[in-house]
Amino acid sequence: MFLKKSKRLGILEKPINTSQLLLQKGPSAVHKDDLLDAIEKKRLELFQIVTIKGLNSPLAVKCSQELDLLLNDYDRKYVHSSPSLYQKQMPN
Repeated sequence: MFLKKSKRLGILEKPINTSQLLLQKGPSAVHKDDLLDAIEKKRLELFQIVTIKGLNSPLAVKCSQELDLLLNDYDRKYVHSSPSLYQKQMPN
């Protein structure tokens, strides 16, 4: 969920669903750049929510959990699926 920037106030005010992109394309069709973009937008959304509503607000907690899901998805697809630097350097 992203927040739409208010022209009048210069702040984010209306949530936009961030999961739509991921759901429409399906979990395996989401590209790395799309996922990184969604992570960055969710991170910025969380920052703005925390600034306005506070760290312990229900909205901040929900947004943080959504960010966690995106980060976990990235970790599963792009970090653990590729060999680590240590494994690449080890001779057979």
